Amino acid sequence: MVIRKLDKQTLKDAIRLKVECWQEEINGCFVHHLNYDEEFTFWSNWMDTAKEHNDVRTLLGAFDKTVLTGVIFASFAEDAFGSDALEINGLWVSKDYRGQQISLKLLAEILPVYLNFNKHRVIIYNHKYAPSNNYYKAIGGKIIACDSQLEGRLLVDIFEFNTIDLNRLIHEKIING
Repeated sequence: MVIRKLDKQTLKDAIRLKVECWQEEINGCFVHHLNYDEEFTFWSNWMDTAKEHNDVRTLLGAFDKTVLTGVIFASFAEDAFGSDALEINGLWVSKDYRGQQISLKLLAEILPVYLNFNKHRVIIYNHKYAPSNNYYKAIGGKIIACDSQLEGRLLVDIFEFNTIDLNRLIHEKIING
């Protein structure tokens, strides 16, 4: 497995993965489908406008040869969380590649980037009933707030981590399998 930055072409595959994972994320709470073209336009624009927003936006993919197996998107967190926080804007792993520590390896690659900018807290928005909520709790996430999206139909937990502690835990989990 190789982890590398996404470009416009591989971003297309990343958005396909996001759309593929979406129904699992909302965990049957209601029916809502993502539009691939809208998602690609949004994330492509997000990728291209980092400088004008005085942001550092990092989009990484994990590849098994030419197959994109997982992605992570990160940026500086919203001002409401303070200047010392980064946000994981998306983390998706293909069902066929789960259980291989891909999400841990993606996090291990991205956290040092933001530690260099003195980002000592990690913020992750995650759908309350998504299976991944237990994953974030297992790696030390604390729910600091709740939000709702999609006109209140989708409940969202906002997790916070200490970047250094999370980085240490991730490396221990990778080493210990």
